[in-house]
Amino acid sequence: MMDKIAYCGFDCTKCPLYLLSKGNLDKVERERITVKLLEEYKELKREDLYCEGCKSNGKLFPYCND
Repeated sequence: MMDKIAYCGFDCTKCPLYLLSKGNLDKVERERITVKLLEEYKELKREDLYCEGCKSNGKLFPYCND
């Protein structure tokens, strides 16, 4: 993956949401991250756990739009 530093300074390549969307994760790791995020963000659904990075023209995680 290329250097992906978000406007806020966060490194997207270390972000679990970005890794779910763009990373090369096996099924077990993908499920582990998904469960952890759904526990942390109880109001979200699985389909919300997606982010292509704020510097892309793609979909962002709902909290990144704020």
